Amino acid sequence: MIREEILEIADKAETPEEKLCAIRACIQAAALRSLHELGAFEKLCLTGESARHFATGTPDYITDLEFSLVDKKGYKPEQWLFAVKRRLRFMGLDPRIAFARKASIHAGWVKVTGLLAEEVGFRITINIAPIEPALCTVKLVDMAGEYFGIRYVTSCRS
Repeated sequence: MIREEILEIADKAETPEEKLCAIRACIQAAALRSLHELGAFEKLCLTGESARHFATGTPDYITDLEFSLVDKKGYKPEQWLFAVKRRLRFMGLDPRIAFARKASIHAGWVKVTGLLAEEVGFRITINIAPIEPALCTVKLVDMAGEYFGIRYVTSCRS
């Protein structure tokens, strides 16, 4: 998918909020495809509302991508986000990426300018307390013009 295709999808939205959500969904799908291609889903598992959305195809729009760590060996979130930035640039977008390692939650931000008057972005959170890989399910996803595999769990902590 390229910038012009994203704008075509957004033009079909009826309200400014739906337009923003449609653009965000395209950018999130591109980010997930990039993570898939890098093998990040061997180390991460999509959780929460983002897992429900991408695993079941619910029409709800989500604002953040939430992950839990499955395996600390080979955990390289900065490298993964740099690859997301490179993919978004390749798509003709102007991305800004940031990342912070906090105690138990690592957080990244992806923001794209130039598509709307306002920035379009989302947060990526990674709970670094590892979960059991057996709790996760793998699925291929075809969404927003992207095709990628995810590892997900709909509830992983009690």
